[in-house]
Amino acid sequence: MKNYIPRVLSYYEIILLNIIAICYDALGDRDRAIHILTILKAYYDRHVISEEEALEEAAWTADFVSRYPITYPIVYDCEGFTDPDSRQYSLTKGERTDIALTFLKTIDKLGYEAMFYASKNDMHNNARW
Repeated sequence: MKNYIPRVLSYYEIILLNIIAICYDALGDRDRAIHILTILKAYYDRHVISEEEALEEAAWTADFVSRYPITYPIVYDCEGFTDPDSRQYSLTKGERTDIALTFLKTIDKLGYEAMFYASKNDMHNNARW
């Protein structure tokens, strides 16, 4: 299973992924269910536009997964910020980086493995992060 969602999902795709996660949970595979849900949550987190929002989102995510014994990291998926419809579109590289670091450090402090996901091209030579 991949640790990212490569494009904007439709409302129906998000609902379908939630249903799949519920089914995995019902079948006793909570790790996979939580993994799917944290992917969705990380997908939403990339729209955070302040360190305060990143802190709130990290706390919410950690609280949500605290009921389950997860083994996957909580992933901050940063794709999509170059889309003019993204809330992060007008942020500077430094602002986006500070927001991501706030989210990741908070997740780590709350006892979970945090992971940053970005494309190779965005990361090469600090191009966009």
